[in-house]
Amino acid sequence: MILGLYLVTPILAKWIKNASDLEINYLLIVWLIILLINFLNIKFLLCDYLTFFGGFLGFFILGYYLPLKKSKGELKYLNSVKSGLILFIIGFLGIFLGTWALSSLSGQLSFTFISLGDLTPFAILEAIGIYIMIMELVPKITNKKLNYMAVKFSLASFGIYLVNVLVINGLKIIGIYSTSFNAISIILYAILAFIISFIVIMIMGKIPIIKKFSGLV
Repeated sequence: MILGLYLVTPILAKWIKNASDLEINYLLIVWLIILLINFLNIKFLLCDYLTFFGGFLGFFILGYYLPLKKSKGELKYLNSVKSGLILFIIGFLGIFLGTWALSSLSGQLSFTFISLGDLTPFAILEAIGIYIMIMELVPKITNKKLNYMAVKFSLASFGIYLVNVLVINGLKIIGIYSTSFNAISIILYAILAFIISFIVIMIMGKIPIIKKFSGLV
């Protein structure tokens, strides 16, 4: 996914720097509509020809769009930790309650709300909520140690994204995995995978031959 986005970045960057807010809004709205159609599993011929509007491209553009709007003083109602938290909670509850309701109705576990991974309306709300909270909280960190760790995690985030699947597969091989919907076990498992991935990237960053693959340079 990252490779695909990087291949289109030179073209996308030239377009988005010259695009008006209306044009960017248009692209994001069409993206959201296509994701909603896919989520609802609505089938019609036009969808087959709109796949280039789907995928993770919208997240990529949102990462540029939200801070741009923030710097212009727009979207003020989103410029707070509270608003980010509200969006995240709405997204989380949507996935949680939707999965619970459909599973109860069908008598078996339903993956409707999670089968498309991050490409669902509620997952988008979660992502935007987390993004807003990070944008609001990180610049306000005054504790030097916390600030140092925030910078370290930020620099390592790209490498962590690339290596985390290998870490998860490695944990499975040694018998450490989480297959239940127990909230505590999933959170602990995610933290464990994150910490190990971070350590792996930090070690890679110290080895000259593979340092360039760590994402730290």
